[in-house]
Amino acid sequence: MKTISKILTSTEANRIIEIYSKFNLEHLSKLISHNISEDGKIELEFEWVEGSVISEEKMGEAFYELGRFHLLNRVADREVGFTTVCHGDFHRNNIVVSDSGIRFVDVTFIKEEWNYSDLDYVDFFEIYDKSKYPWMIGAGNCLEAYHEGAGIRVSKKENEKVKTIIAESSLARNIENGRKNKLNTSFEEQILEILKHEKF
Repeated sequence: MKTISKILTSTEANRIIEIYSKFNLEHLSKLISHNISEDGKIELEFEWVEGSVISEEKMGEAFYELGRFHLLNRVADREVGFTTVCHGDFHRNNIVVSDSGIRFVDVTFIKEEWNYSDLDYVDFFEIYDKSKYPWMIGAGNCLEAYHEGAGIRVSKKENEKVKTIIAESSLARNIENGRKNKLNTSFEEQILEILKHEKF
């Protein structure tokens, strides 16, 4: 069997191991083994998922499957959405079409989190220049497909509200991370202010 390894801190690795032991993760790469490396870090070995990176045209299918994945691992309700197992880095390069269906790879950032945080890379308001932000995903029918997979029933008005909540949350996280890493976050700050004042 072909595998791929990741060497992580004990905190990172133990978080992943615990989630794999508690939840239904059929959409993810299987965790094969874990070993302590010479420097005290932990090496996690995962199955290699054979397939190809999903095309942009099939992103709706990927978000439908993400919804199913979240529903399978639902932990608790929130005022908006629910807590579940989130992939944590759900962009196109981490979504593979394999013989066994759509699979999500690279689980470095997997965690129990707000379900909509896995939609951080969806550009609901066509804010981002794709040449500068190639990891962003065109909205298309991603949210509608996600809601269908997750069994969430919302009106059109509620759907638009959810898009704004997701975008604001994503921008706030990007600003926080950017400041930690001493990056220029003026673009994100400007867009967040516009969203807060509902000028879109």
